[in-house]
Amino acid sequence: MIDKNAEATHLQYLKDEKFIEWMLTPTDELITYWQHFIEEHPEERGHLLKAKELFNQFDLSSYTLPEEKKQKAVERLEKSLRDYRQRRKVRRLLILGTSSAAAILLLFLFLFDRFRTAELPADVYDEQVGMMEMVMDVDAIASEMQSIRSQYAKY
Repeated sequence: MIDKNAEATHLQYLKDEKFIEWMLTPTDELITYWQHFIEEHPEERGHLLKAKELFNQFDLSSYTLPEEKKQKAVERLEKSLRDYRQRRKVRRLLILGTSSAAAILLLFLFLFDRFRTAELPADVYDEQVGMMEMVMDVDAIASEMQSIRSQYAKY
């Protein structure tokens, strides 16, 4: 007589994604996981070994895909790669544009700050330019400029 619970337990492992992944591509993490599982649940050891035995009876390499399905799969993969490359290209352009704009803004702010702080102090201005204003005849300069403008200006 076959124990239905034991059979259900075997099937449970054969349907478990983690078990299938462990059987197909064992990694250190998965091996450690299942070792700890057996240590914590020693009553499941026999069921797990039976599931491993059943899984190893499957011949996964004998499965062949029809040519039409292969072609469709390749086309989907190629389309997916094109879409990915296009999104990556757009993302790069956005990053490049944003970083360029930020660099230009920082340069502008730096230069603006540099020229703003390069103004002459008031005491130096009074000493150098103020003295010239006192010596120059402003009215004479204005009338001379007026005559030159009227003589040579078109309008």
